[in-house]
This record gives sequence, C-alpha cells and structure tokens, in this order.
Amino acid sequence: MAHNDFPGDVVMTTDSPSQSFASSQGENAMDIDDGATPPTSSSVPLTAPTDKEQLLYTTGVPLTTFHPFPRLTATLRARIWTLALPLPRTRFLEIHGYNTIDFTPKIRYIPALPPLFHTSHESRALSIASEGGSGGSTLRFTRSSATKKVGAAVTTMSCYFNFSRCVIYLSTRFTPACNTTETFRLHTLATMLPKSAARKIQRLLVTYSGFDDYSRIGPVMRPYANLEVMYIGMVDRWSNRVVRRMVVKGSPEKGVVAGKIEGVVRATEAEETDDDEESDELLGRRVRVRERRRILEVDARLDG
Repeated sequence: MAHNDFPGDVVMTTDSPSQSFASSQGENAMDIDDGATPPTSSSVPLTAPTDKEQLLYTTGVPLTTFHPFPRLTATLRARIWTLALPLPRTRFLEIHGYNTIDFTPKIRYIPALPPLFHTSHESRALSIASEGGSGGSTLRFTRSSATKKVGAAVTTMSCYFNFSRCVIYLSTRFTPACNTTETFRLHTLATMLPKSAARKIQRLLVTYSGFDDYSRIGPVMRPYANLEVMYIGMVDRWSNRVVRRMVVKGSPEKGVVAGKIEGVVRATEAEETDDDEESDELLGRRVRVRERRRILEVDARLDG
C-alpha cells in the first residue's frame, strides 16, 4: 500500500468521452487498456465492388438471420465469431441495489459486455477466452449463513468477471438508500461471495461516504487476500450534495483518506496471528501481496 509514491496509477479510462478514472493524487496518465489500441488502417486504397461482384457475393439486401450457420463446421463458426469480437478491455462491475429482503444485489458492467456474450453458449465461451483467457470466471453471489432467514430458500446469482483485468465497483448506491460506509460495503461484499472468490479479487473501487471513521476496516480487508489495489472514488453520481461540496472545497485534503485507511489496515495486519488452517505457501503469498498493495484516491466518472 502507498500514498502518492506511484505516479503510474493516476488516470484510467473506459475509452468513452463520458467515462474516466483519474487519480486525485497525481498528474501523470496511463491507459487502463494498454495494448488494446486497434491497428491503424492500411494505406492501400479500397474500391467499391462492382454490380457484378455484388450479385456474385451478396444477396443484395442486409441479412437479419443466417439459418445455415449452425451447419457450418465448428472451426469456421469459431473464425466468424472471432472476427466479430471486440478487443479485450478492462471493465468495471458495479454491484448495487443490495437489500435485506432477498440479499441479492444488482450488477452493471461499465462498459457493457459485447452482444456475443449473450448470443449463444459457443459465442460466450469464445468471448470469455478473448477477454482474458484464464482470468475470466463465473462470479457467484449467495446469501451468507448469517443473513439467511430460517426456512428461506437460498437465492443465488452469477455473472462473468475477469479477476486479472476487471475492477469490482462498490458505489454510493450499494444500497437503495445510498447511505452506507465503505467498511459496510466491503464487509457485505465478502459475505455475498464464496471465500475463494473474495480471495481472487485484485482491484476494487469503493466510493467515499464522508462518514466512515475506518476504525473497523482492518479486519474487513482480510478476506481480500490478493487485493493489489483499492481505489477510493471521492465522489460518484449518487454522492450526496454535502459530500460533493466538501470534496470540491478540498476537504478532506488529498491523500488523507487513503493514508488513514492504510494506517488502520497495516496496524491490524501487524497484530494478526498466523492462521493454522493456512498453508505456508498461502501465507507467503498473502504477505507478498500486502507488501505491494496500494490504496489510492481517485476521481471516478463512470457514467452510462
């Protein structure tokens, strides 16, 4: 974890003029989708097909369906799907609308998943492979044993998430009332996920509430054993006006919130005792992640 020592962690974008993710602790910039820049077009001039060519190779009208497609070979279908796939990119998975009636949240991808994710099982599998290969997985939400009502059925939901590329986003509207602290959101998320899933999260964005003293955030962070970066979004579109005015006026000062969280978390980790159920390998990995973990304040504008 660190305060302002990482100038590379400062500006991220979802490639839209209305969507950006910038640090309030630095001025340099980086593209979160490095390496995903589309290739430049060829300088070879293209000519329109002649009428004869159009008759030979097209139906003359746009097709809305292609019924023989399932009869194509699997290899050919895969090549067609691949040509239609967009370039892989970072996505934010906003978890919101959590309530104490069914304990099941709503989700939103920013930007949205491409249509091929929902076309067929075959296109979905290829889309997941294209988005990040082994990093892609199914994220399952379930009610924790502490919140289940006696005799009630367990409700679950699942969604796609790439642990190596994407960011979990806990916005101000995590609950409909928009009045929860960062500590509450982080704790509740951990109760909604299997321990193995919480342990795999690498990047997380949580919006500043303005009324969290962070005194209990240390133990809450323990389930996120592989968390590399936690971003504190100082405001979002659902932040109340008081918080917005405070942030605009420079209160709290830049770096204060991240520094306070870091201090509490480090103090908690220093007091921890070894977990007898944790292998030496897992313990060593947890320690290495903690050494490079960063907590950064950012200005997040993720509209849409």
